[in-house]
Amino acid sequence: MKTTKTYEKAIKNKYLGDEKSGKLRGDLYALTRSSIRNICISLVDGTLSVEDENIMRNYFKVTGDRDLRSCINTYDIEGFRPICNFFKGEIKHIQSYDALELIALMVDYYPRPYNKYRIEEEVLKLEDDTPLQNNEVRQNIVYAPDVNNGKSIITLKPKNKELFAWIGTASAANELILFKALIALISAGTLTI
Repeated sequence: MKTTKTYEKAIKNKYLGDEKSGKLRGDLYALTRSSIRNICISLVDGTLSVEDENIMRNYFKVTGDRDLRSCINTYDIEGFRPICNFFKGEIKHIQSYDALELIALMVDYYPRPYNKYRIEEEVLKLEDDTPLQNNEVRQNIVYAPDVNNGKSIITLKPKNKELFAWIGTASAANELILFKALIALISAGTLTI
């Protein structure tokens, strides 16, 4: 079962694997609290997805239309100490969920955030390393490419036709549609009585 602990372990393994293979971002090799700030600023200056921007806004507690970059610049670098210690192996677990998501973003771990990790297969390739094809179904999960950023879009398919079983595994958008449909059915039932 996928939990925040398995997510944390997967992120750490990605970091260690990239470090060993030489694929790690250059600024993560000489790791300091100020280099973590610089990484965050470079991420903001690059192109962030909406989810990645939300990860950063949550970590830095940016509300409303405040500028994320200026909030990072004024952030006390002591707040990066647990992240720095996690990367160095001085602590085994990150206590803050927001910090864990920021680490996933810094090492470019995918699938992120945790809610995607929880429902997506850890490996987006078949056993023979061939990429998944458009709309391929694997264990009730459909993978389809996102035309905007090239990453996979995940759609869960119900295992059976029971409405309440599907609600438990549906995305938030599907839950809203199902909720509206359920209200419409209840309203139609009360009108015919």
